Amino acid sequence: MKTLTTLGLLLGTVAVSHATFFNTVDFSAVDEAATPVNVGQSFTVLGNSYTASFSSFAIASPRQAIDVVWKFDFDTTQATLNSPVSAPYIAVKQTLSGRVRRTTGSGSVNVEADLTEQILNSLGQTVANAGNTNSFAGSTDDVTYLPFSFSLTTSFPALTAGQAQKNNLVIRTSADTEVIVDSIKQEFTAVPEPATMAMLGAGLLGIAARRRRK
Repeated sequence: MKTLTTLGLLLGTVAVSHATFFNTVDFSAVDEAATPVNVGQSFTVLGNSYTASFSSFAIASPRQAIDVVWKFDFDTTQATLNSPVSAPYIAVKQTLSGRVRRTTGSGSVNVEADLTEQILNSLGQTVANAGNTNSFAGSTDDVTYLPFSFSLTTSFPALTAGQAQKNNLVIRTSADTEVIVDSIKQEFTAVPEPATMAMLGAGLLGIAARRRRK
C-alpha cells in the first residue's frame, strides 16, 4: 500500500496542471439551411482546458442539425495573472457534452455528431488533422433528459503556440426529439517537465530497489 501511495504522489506531481493563454478568433453556428444560430456561448479557461459553454444550443423540429465552427489561438509562453508559463502541448482532447429527450410521448432517441480537429503551428501550417463520427441511442420521455458525451483526441508535434480549429456537425437523427448541447471542452496535454520526469524516474527506481530488498 505504501508503494502504491508513493507512486500515486509521483504521478500526481507529473499531472500538475498549468494554465495558458487562449483566445477565440472565430466562433459561428449555422443550421442546415446555413442560417446563423445564436447559441449563447461563453468561454472559460481552467488550467490546460478551454471550454465553450452554451445556454441555448437546441436542435428540435424543424431544425435537423447545427454546424459549429470554433477557432482559437493558444500560447503556453504567455503567463497571465495566477497562470504560470506552461510546457509545450502534444495533444488535445475535445469533448462535446449534451442532453436529449423526447418532445412527445416516450420512446427511442438518437443523436449523431461529426467531430473534427485541425492543429496549426504559429506559422499557420497544419501539423495534425483528426475526425470521427459519434452516435448515442437511448429511450426516454418528454420530461427526462438523457446525457451524452462524445470525444476526439488529436496528437501533434510539441507546440508552444498555435491554433486549434474545429468544425462540428451535430444532428438530431430521430423524430420528435430535442437535443441540447451544453459545452465543447478542449483539454490539452502538456509535455512533462524534465525535472518532474527525472523525479518520477528516481522514484520508480527507488520502489523497484525496495521491492528487491524485500
